Amino acid sequence: EDHPLSLGQALGQRIWGENPLQEWLGTCDVALVLGSVLSYRTTVGVGMKLPRTVIHVLMDGDIIGKNYETAIPIVGQSRAVVRQLLDGIGDRDVYKGEAFRSEVESMREQIYENLKDQWGNEVRTFEAIRAATPRDTIFSLDATVAASRASRCLPIYQPRTFMHPHGWAGLGFGFPAALGAKVGKPESPVVCITGDGGFQYNFQELATAAQYGIHPIVLMFNDNAWGVLKGRQEEGFNGRIIGTDLVNPDFVKLFESYGFGGTKVTTVAELAQALEDAVAADKVHLIEAQIPQGFGAFE
Repeated sequence: EDHPLSLGQALGQRIWGENPLQEWLGTCDVALVLGSVLSYRTTVGVGMKLPRTVIHVLMDGDIIGKNYETAIPIVGQSRAVVRQLLDGIGDRDVYKGEAFRSEVESMREQIYENLKDQWGNEVRTFEAIRAATPRDTIFSLDATVAASRASRCLPIYQPRTFMHPHGWAGLGFGFPAALGAKVGKPESPVVCITGDGGFQYNFQELATAAQYGIHPIVLMFNDNAWGVLKGRQEEGFNGRIIGTDLVNPDFVKLFESYGFGGTKVTTVAELAQALEDAVAADKVHLIEAQIPQGFGAFE
């Protein structure tokens, strides 16, 4: 996402905040969609526009055209199709319009400024996380407030280094997926970003990590609540809270009982230092960020 033509994710509305990219995409002449199913809940269902001419490349032809009218459907593997397109272009010059490039650069800046206006603390938090981790770090996210913000605020620099249960967002995904990622690519740091509630869906997998020597880092944002649901109750029901406050264990002691380490932090600076240390150690380590006022108040 540090490429000058990258505009990040097109998610917007609901838990993803305002995103000017959603409208801008509809002003383009053509959209070439590679490998995305264009899931209703994360595209048309949250207002993402596409131009009238859509070229959709997907291996499952039954899905093409379900949510957006498609001018040119191509059933195939994205990499193979892109290679064929490049072969078809051959040595011909491809005009890169400076006006369009300037428009992309302007939109890139607008998106960033929009994010800072909505989520200033969150942007600073994820910039600190990104600065403390190598470019090849794999981030495995659970369904949590922090993860929804990470989708927009956390820059990703390499393919297959961002895993998130988009769509219906099943709780408990983050930690088991982090274990699998670390097994598949042991040379890269793996960071699980989770909440206190979601982590407890599968925290028994700490035993798996101990038994097989798998070493992801767990970055937990602990508000002692089902944060997404509690936030919706506070916003939509005049602060009436039902069933969303949690009674939690001492997570650091839980990790220590498996022979792992843990650190509690209360500021972004402490989090960044703890994360940098954990990456260098390449051991299972919990970084528990205390956020009693919610993720947006963490700074």
